Amino acid sequence: MTRIQRIQTFLEDYKSLDPYLKDLIKPIHQDYQKGLIQEYLKVSRHPYPDEGLDLSK
Repeated sequence: MTRIQRIQTFLEDYKSLDPYLKDLIKPIHQDYQKGLIQEYLKVSRHPYPDEGLDLSK
């Protein structure tokens, strides 16, 4: 599982959390959103962007 996939899993799981837990981990959620953007930018600048994304798994 790539870093992008782990971040996406967290962001998807966040949607189904209890409101109390959502409020508790809101700063972490925001950091993960920023991290996902950074990972996408990193992949987009790579000369062979599909190399880092193992989409077959």
